[in-house]
Order: sequence, then structure tokens, then C-alpha cells
Amino acid sequence: MSLHVAVNGMCSRQRPTWMKHKKNRDMRDKITNESNSIELMALLENKMLMEEEEELWVGRSSVNSLRDVAKFHCNVTIDKAQRDSFGELDRAGILGKLDELLDYCAADVAITHRVYKKVFPAFLEVCPHPVSFGALRHLSSVILPVDQSWRSYLENAEATYRRLSNDVERRLQDLAATALEFKDNPGNYSQDHWLRQLD
Repeated sequence: MSLHVAVNGMCSRQRPTWMKHKKNRDMRDKITNESNSIELMALLENKMLMEEEEELWVGRSSVNSLRDVAKFHCNVTIDKAQRDSFGELDRAGILGKLDELLDYCAADVAITHRVYKKVFPAFLEVCPHPVSFGALRHLSSVILPVDQSWRSYLENAEATYRRLSNDVERRLQDLAATALEFKDNPGNYSQDHWLRQLD
């Protein structure tokens, strides 16, 4: 997904426009499939084309979900309904549907690989420097661990928080001490934008 975002991603301000476009396109497809009125289809097609001309970038991007990215890059439609089973079923229910759910997971892996084969060369074309690719490795490390490294993650996060908190406190104490040195000399603190705001 990170490769897709770098190559064909969109910013948060573009997402509502893209979603509106997708909704209109889906509605047009539904009406086209269900209706026999040639005039209605021609009218819809004309209106939709005018909107698409206004937002040409819409056709060059997709939201960051495997379903939309696979449709965008590989023109593959995937069904993600099985995913809900992992949140809705208990352990026994999952074991009862294990073959079906494993097939779903394997299909997701296969689709992800197909997307990767399309997106990676495009990424290297858009971001040819090795540092760009290396940065993706570090960006993905923000994912929380779920194995034995969880304790280490928590200890590291707590130690980092305490170190940064202590650094901030020490810096504030230094600033306060500096301000106290100027307290009796209005000529010094009246020239300082921050100190002249203090009582």
C-alpha cells in the first residue's frame, strides 16, 4: 500500500472528491445495466463525462484499500466479505470455516503480489533513489508488534517518553533561569519578544 500511495495516492483533501466520483460511476453503471432507456443512458454519460473532465486526476488514483488498489492497478474485483468472519466468529466458528478462510487469506496474498508486481516498477520510476525505498521500511515499523517483542516495544516507548519529557522539563528550567537573570534589568527583557510578555 505504501508503494501505491507514493505512485498513485491522494491527499486527504482529494478523498471526498474521489468518493463522489466513485459513487457517481457506480450509479451510472447500475442504471446502465438495469435500464433500457437509451436517452437516459446518453444523458447520464454526457453529465458524467463533463464531471470527469473537470477532475482528470480522479481516474489516476484510488483510495488505499486492497480492493480499490487491485481494481485500479490490475482491474481485478475482489470480494472482502469473508474478512468480516474474523471479527464476528469465535474460535470454534473460525475453525469450522478454516478452509474457506484460509482460501480467502491466500487469495489476498495472491492479489497483493499481483499489485506489487505492477506498482513496484512504477515506484522505482517515480522515486528512483534508494533512500526513498529504504524509507518505506522504516515507515512500516510503526505497526505494533503482537509477539514477544511487545514488552521490549513498551519499555522502549516508555523510556523514549521519559527521556523526551525530561529534556523538555530541563529546557523549560533553563529558560526560566535565564528569565530570572533578566528580571531586575528592564532594558534586557523589554527587547525580548517572549520575556516582555511575562509578569
